[in-house]
Amino acid sequence: MIRDLTKSMLSFSWAMSLFGAEQLANMVIPQGPSQPNHRATTAFNAVTQATEEQLSGVFKGVFKAGDQLQRGMVDLLFGMLSLEAFNPSQMMRMTSDMMRQTTGAIGQGFQRSPSGPQPQTGWGPMPSPSTSGPQTGRGPIPPSGASGRQPQTGWGPMPSPSTSGPQPQGR
Repeated sequence: MIRDLTKSMLSFSWAMSLFGAEQLANMVIPQGPSQPNHRATTAFNAVTQATEEQLSGVFKGVFKAGDQLQRGMVDLLFGMLSLEAFNPSQMMRMTSDMMRQTTGAIGQGFQRSPSGPQPQTGWGPMPSPSTSGPQTGRGPIPPSGASGRQPQTGWGPMPSPSTSGPQPQGR
């Protein structure tokens, strides 16, 4: 299993090195009049599409968002180098389109979780004291019956506006 994974990773690296060298050569070959796209453009698009098909869930959404952002930035850059840079309405439209497409791609990526909702871990909202065990040090304050204070929820040791008086510090 590890041997096959190692072989696959090395083959991939070798293939990408040769692919890059071939595309450098393709860029110096003139484009034929019957070709709608340059050979290098067609090859890069094919590899990008094949790679995107291997992504799933959040990674696919992150890819789409990043791709839209990069494409929008390239359009913006080339627009600035042309006469479009002197047309404020065109510049605002390009920026607006780029932001709309990027936020749309991000939203789609987070909605397409293949296995349903995942349990929240990490930097999400802290659980209420009733759902977690006894706390020591940092974290929610025990329910009001234990210490006479209201339970604290949120992001950390910051007191809510309704509580008054000093809050205990951990450690």
